[in-house]
Amino acid sequence: AIYKSDRARALGDYQTVETWNLTNLSQAFPKPDALTMLICHERLAEVYEKMGDKEKAIVHYEYCAAHGGETAITEKARTALLALK
Repeated sequence: AIYKSDRARALGDYQTVETWNLTNLSQAFPKPDALTMLICHERLAEVYEKMGDKEKAIVHYEYCAAHGGETAITEKARTALLALK
């Protein structure tokens, strides 16, 4: 499934990427760990930004900025938020 999502992202099939990541976030068992959730939110933010849906992108970038901790995703999200707002 990861390969399918990555391939879809590379091909610009953002609908597949969105569906895969939303499904992954809502998975009840096994529940995604914190890093998986962070990566899914980052990918959703990127996809929504590319699709032109700034409001949805902002929501997911805000999650990344708040929960990214010491990862590079935090700074990337903060930079994206400044550009989008």
